[in-house]
Amino acid sequence: MTEVAEASHTRSPLPALIFGGKALGMKGGQFQNLSNKNHNCLWVSIAQAYLKSSDPLGSGSPLAEDKFVKTNVAPIAGLWGPVT
Repeated sequence: MTEVAEASHTRSPLPALIFGGKALGMKGGQFQNLSNKNHNCLWVSIAQAYLKSSDPLGSGSPLAEDKFVKTNVAPIAGLWGPVT
């Protein structure tokens, strides 16, 4: 596993591996090709589990006022669901 896509150290597409987290609601056992997504979408998807919120960027969220690129950033569908 490497953080680079090519020997020239290109970082696009950027591979990622998520494992564990079933108790947090993370949905495993799948492969998704998200070459058209911003990498921050992955972090926002993971934030859903830790913040226990389907809208981790919404008002009242600790991430709402954070300074990071939020343009076209949204949780990746199918990676997280509320724990029942």
